[in-house]
Amino acid sequence: MALTLSEIHALAADFINTASLLAKRFPQARFVVPAANAQVARAFQQQLAQQPHAPEMLCLQGQTDDVLAASDVALIACGTATLEALLYQCPMVAAYRLNRWTYRVLKSLRLVRSRYFALPNLLADEKLVPEFIQDQVQPLAMADALSSLLNNAASRLYCRQRFRQIHEQLQCHSAERAADAVVGVINN
Repeated sequence: MALTLSEIHALAADFINTASLLAKRFPQARFVVPAANAQVARAFQQQLAQQPHAPEMLCLQGQTDDVLAASDVALIACGTATLEALLYQCPMVAAYRLNRWTYRVLKSLRLVRSRYFALPNLLADEKLVPEFIQDQVQPLAMADALSSLLNNAASRLYCRQRFRQIHEQLQCHSAERAADAVVGVINN
């Protein structure tokens, strides 16, 4: 989950505060943040410098795959990053914060109707990943969800198994969809 600039501005402070809470609960924990590029890494480092009680956090550029493969759990800004974590079978907590006005407009027009917003949950049609959106993005709540995952090996194993199943389904369905697309082109 390489963070983008908009995600840094919307979520970095809450993610850093969540890491601070986790560092107290799990002193052996190490925190690694993949950044999409140097500009994002600088923006994250600036946010980190503004948090006096932040734990040590290593910010890496362009190494999302390595970070997800090595992580026990992840706190992820929703979007395709959750799909990437699923493919690496990394148990996660997902968070997202839209512009306040955009979210209000979407809610008032009833354009936000889905039970889930994290791709793994949408694909599984079950809540595999704890989700926090808008005002629910609270460090204590996210730290509790991550702590629950870290303290429950059975939950992490279940997530990994379901993620593997979803990955296999996506692979199977992608071949079928590609074949259907080719047939559709030939028939037209």
